[in-house]
Amino acid sequence: AHVRKMFQEDTSQPAVHWESSWKTNTAQISTAVQTSEVLTNEAETQSHHFVDCACQCEVQEDTTVVVGDVEDVTGLGEFLLRVEPKVLACLKENTSSHAFDGYEVVWEEQCNSVQCLYTLTDPAIEQLDCTDISWSSSGAMLVASYGRHDHENWCAHKGLLCMWNISSGTLNTGKADNSIDVESCAMCIAYHPSEVAVIAGGTFAGEVKVWHLTSDSKWLVISSALEVGAHKEPVTMVKWLSSQQVGSSRSYQLISLAGDGCIIMWKADIQNKKVEVLQRFALPASPGKGGGLLSKNTGSCGGTCLAFPYQDKSTFIVGCETGSLLKCSLRAGAGETWTNSPVIFSFQSHHGPVYDVQCSPYHRNLFLSCGTNSACYLHSLLESQPLLSLTPSCGYLFSASWSPSRPCVFALASQQGHVLIYDLMVHTDVQH
Repeated sequence: AHVRKMFQEDTSQPAVHWESSWKTNTAQISTAVQTSEVLTNEAETQSHHFVDCACQCEVQEDTTVVVGDVEDVTGLGEFLLRVEPKVLACLKENTSSHAFDGYEVVWEEQCNSVQCLYTLTDPAIEQLDCTDISWSSSGAMLVASYGRHDHENWCAHKGLLCMWNISSGTLNTGKADNSIDVESCAMCIAYHPSEVAVIAGGTFAGEVKVWHLTSDSKWLVISSALEVGAHKEPVTMVKWLSSQQVGSSRSYQLISLAGDGCIIMWKADIQNKKVEVLQRFALPASPGKGGGLLSKNTGSCGGTCLAFPYQDKSTFIVGCETGSLLKCSLRAGAGETWTNSPVIFSFQSHHGPVYDVQCSPYHRNLFLSCGTNSACYLHSLLESQPLLSLTPSCGYLFSASWSPSRPCVFALASQQGHVLIYDLMVHTDVQH
């Protein structure tokens, strides 16, 4: 009876609870915050008023045409008025003509032969070799330098410069129009870019000379023989540099290369007959064979030829007696009169002396090189390895030249007396 009563619901009994011996009540507090008031401001603006304006040129009353320095052009005006009706009638007739219907223009030359126009010589050059030639800026005059290549010691020969006027109606191919005697063998020559009467040259004795053909009977106006820092070995190349190539000066400077490995920039003052060294560079002795960037070293190697790209006139390519091809910069050692090396990069070398380098007149990065290994390399200024290699098997290659009118055509001169003409658009089977 008691057990049964235990499980029966009895709501009259009070609830019982126990406080926790380990849990405590958490204290809580409520609070509130408010940010500072955000200040705003509104403003308006308006663009300025624009005004359109127009003007008209005045009617030109003076219709006189000035041709050169000739002021009296009355005869020319009368001639133009007289022939104008006939010319207009011919042009009108041509518009209805069918004379050229079906005619196709042939842009490529059909003749593959080469014709010799002139063979120039002079009685005084029988015992001398032609070492260099140069055309005047007008294209009418041709100058050639003469010397000897078989020196075994000091040069005991007399050099010679011969000039011919090709455009003259009385051209004598057997005798030069003018000639200049040189104390030692003349090894290189270069006409002035704008002055047709000024010629620069280099000799076997290491002298850089400038002649002015209208100055006086002696003609020689500048010589570097007594200048400090001048070349000590034969000068292999001279080139004129315009003002854009060397700075803001309007005068022309000379750059010369010699067998002593020195590249010298000269300031040639023709009017005052003075010459001075502006900057002097020395080529490294062993620039390497594989190409690439160079490390600094001492000594120098002989330079044989140089060329400037047609756009970047502060950069030039130098060929050396060791077969090295070097990319150089006129900015090397800027501000200094004397510096160590202008070389900033090297290309794959020839197996023997390099005789000529020529930069393309159409592409800023292409240049040709040729030498005693009977090979011609087509290089890019951006790569150490050649893009193309030509081996015509005609002996040494002494000279290379790009066509002035066709970008893919160039010519090579060989030891056997051959002139080899290549067209990269046609010779597509040439192996690298």
